[in-house]
Amino acid sequence: MDFRLDQAQFVVFLSSIESSGKLKIASAVARAIGELSGVDPLMLPLPESAPQEIPRIQVQNEVAGWAFTYSPLRIDLINTPKTVLQADSLPDALSELRERAAGLWSLLTTEVSAKGSRLAQIVTLTAPVGNAAAFIRGGFLSPRAGDQLAEAQVHFLRKVDVAGLSSNRWVRMLSQEASPDRVLVLVDFNTVGERKLEVNPGMIADFSVATSKQLVEVLAETMGGLG
Repeated sequence: MDFRLDQAQFVVFLSSIESSGKLKIASAVARAIGELSGVDPLMLPLPESAPQEIPRIQVQNEVAGWAFTYSPLRIDLINTPKTVLQADSLPDALSELRERAAGLWSLLTTEVSAKGSRLAQIVTLTAPVGNAAAFIRGGFLSPRAGDQLAEAQVHFLRKVDVAGLSSNRWVRMLSQEASPDRVLVLVDFNTVGERKLEVNPGMIADFSVATSKQLVEVLAETMGGLG
């Protein structure tokens, strides 16, 4: 089956970072992500009392399909390639995100003393199944859900080991009104909050490699005979 890789996102949850280092953060992003080097970063002049989850820096190149956001709680590196591929090609397709996330983190630890405590990799794909709501109902829901569902979704959570790190693996499958013939599959790997990590570039690379391999297994399980 052909999957379309709509978005791949790598997240480092921060335990500390230089609060006055916004210009250094933007500079590091420009050096680590070539597609963002010519983009003026959007820096929001928020007061210290503003909610910590609101991004302070946003850099985006929609044409190239790369974006970066920074808030005091996390940094997000996002790629939207819209690439059509087979499931077993996903580890290679995600290698660029992995390399850039590790390289960016190396710069941030040096230049703004960034420290990270958790990791996440989130991948969003879509696949043609004829009728997404019927596909989800037939594979995962009780017959009592009925045959005429306009929309459907299922969520699965498993505790898994990812490169030696205890993690949650969320899988969400949804039908979409805008594209009723394509099922959306979102797979979110994130390390558990109970264990605080000391994130380094090697850990980012290992985590991304392991999640990418598990992603292939997830698609084989969830898409069944259609894979």
